[in-house]
Amino acid sequence: MRGVFLLSIGAFPSARAEVVLAENDAAAAVEITEEAPPFVLERESVAPPLKDGRRVIFRSGAPAPVAPKQPVAADVATAVSRSSGVFPPSGLPPKTRLLSLTVTRYPEGWALLSWWEPPAERGGAGHTREAWSRADFSGVWLSQDFDNLDTRWLVFPVLLPAGKHSRPLPEEVRALPASADGFVPLGGASADDPALAPLLALHRIHSEEGPALAEQWRAIQAKHAAEAEHRRLHPPPLEDIVISVRPGRSNLRPAPPKPDNQ
Repeated sequence: MRGVFLLSIGAFPSARAEVVLAENDAAAAVEITEEAPPFVLERESVAPPLKDGRRVIFRSGAPAPVAPKQPVAADVATAVSRSSGVFPPSGLPPKTRLLSLTVTRYPEGWALLSWWEPPAERGGAGHTREAWSRADFSGVWLSQDFDNLDTRWLVFPVLLPAGKHSRPLPEEVRALPASADGFVPLGGASADDPALAPLLALHRIHSEEGPALAEQWRAIQAKHAAEAEHRRLHPPPLEDIVISVRPGRSNLRPAPPKPDNQ
């Protein structure tokens, strides 16, 4: 006997678990899909309600003809991509690297940028690159990627407020005039050091667009908070548990009959 079970339960009301059981099968195959396959209902029965009020509905039927899927337009990304899509002068596509960035914000308006640079070769030693920046990084999550020379950087940021265990803001940085560039490398490096190129590029992006990105991020956060509060005050009703069974054929051959003398 073979059947296909479509389940929709728990915290995944839009998901379907398809379980294929066939005679002599060693195990069941389970596939999670976002939508149930087309189904022609033949019989239906309902079990007594559960304690939370949901019903368990058993359905049986046959598969319906499947229409070809239509292409779905991709969602518009909220984050800002600054990848130009133009190849560098070498004519080769830019190489892609990960920029795992930690931004520590200080009340004085400065931010400590820290980036661990992985080793260039396997088995080599990595390096930590750091710099002070006066740019507004409160919307850093909206800086998705950017191009710098022949490299495309994918930014994965962590934004932290300065605490009692944070590095103190140096007096020479605090005393810089407002007319200064606001980018101070650490570790004896200079601002034109190629190793600091990605940090300097991020500093320039947020020096120019930081306030706008911060305002956009605050609007996104306010929208998410309002949606969460609406769901709390108006929770969606619990959905029934639907178990659908449709017949099928097994791909396994039945075992040959045993001889009469065994």
